[in-house]
Formats: sequence, C-alpha cells, structure tokens
Amino acid sequence: MPSGSFPLKSGEAYTNGGPHSGYNSAADRFHIKRIQKKVGMKADGFYGPNTARKVAAWQKAKGLKADGRVGAGTWAKMRTVHCGYR
Repeated sequence: MPSGSFPLKSGEAYTNGGPHSGYNSAADRFHIKRIQKKVGMKADGFYGPNTARKVAAWQKAKGLKADGRVGAGTWAKMRTVHCGYR
C-alpha cells in the first residue's frame, strides 16, 4: 500500500488544490483513499487540507521532506512501510 509504480507523470504529485486532488478523476480518488488510509485517516478520496496535514506529519515521522504532497518519493516510502496490508 500503495502498490505498483507511481501512477502520475514525473514531477506530478497528489496535493491539496492540485489537478490530482480527487475532484476530476476516479483513478485519483482510488489512490488518494489508499494514501489517506496509510496516514491513518478516514478515506474519502479527496485531497484537501486535512489530508495534506496528515501526509506532512507522516512524512516528518518517516524522515521525508514534510511538504504534504505525495510525489514519487513519498509514494515509494509508503510502499515500503508496513501497515498491515499492501
């Protein structure tokens, strides 16, 4: 969890207010729900300010840049940190 390669184009990220915030694509909502579960949130599939704050806290706890965005680096780290399911 998340599984597979990073689903966005190089340089893109899941972020609050961005084009991949869950409002335009069912595929984005699917991945955002997985991200939200990973950071301990109720999964609604929309990347708003609460998701950004929880992601930033998760990133900080894992020694990553705590910017609240899920790009390829955060995605890869989420894949390697066990949370009980993949």
